[in-house]
Amino acid sequence: MPFRSGPPADGFAFVFGPDISSGTIFSESGPSMPSGGVSVSFVSYQESTAGFPGIGVNVKVLGDGSDDSVGLVGYAPISAGTMVDSQMHQVSIQVNPNGTLNMVWNGNVIFTNLFLTGWAPSQGQFAFGGRNGGLTEQVIISNLVINTSLEPASPPAPSITTEPV
Repeated sequence: MPFRSGPPADGFAFVFGPDISSGTIFSESGPSMPSGGVSVSFVSYQESTAGFPGIGVNVKVLGDGSDDSVGLVGYAPISAGTMVDSQMHQVSIQVNPNGTLNMVWNGNVIFTNLFLTGWAPSQGQFAFGGRNGGLTEQVIISNLVINTSLEPASPPAPSITTEPV
């Protein structure tokens, strides 16, 4: 039985952006990041005010944060009972310099080359945030590995390899 009593709520988010600091507090929908950022939210309870299309994984490119639905670029439905089943599941999230995101959850491909409209590589910090309203959900993060790469100081100059006749 996946739940002890009733459904879980509400979820958590893994975010990256230039506006994250050690004092940034946010819920499963991600923080307000005026300078931009990326949020991957694992939503296990659907509220009409949350701005998400449903329970599952939501990917947002964050901007002004004035509305939870601003910047929603990807949604994959996963039932709450599948996500919250008292088991540890491996998650791999890869954001590429070309502005695409790949994600694998529990051996299942969730997103492949999801285009992050409006996102560009930047400096920033990573953070996790979540909440549970009147219900209960426990999130355990174990064996966390974050690999990053530095953006070149300046992009390579274009070159012409052949000249048309």
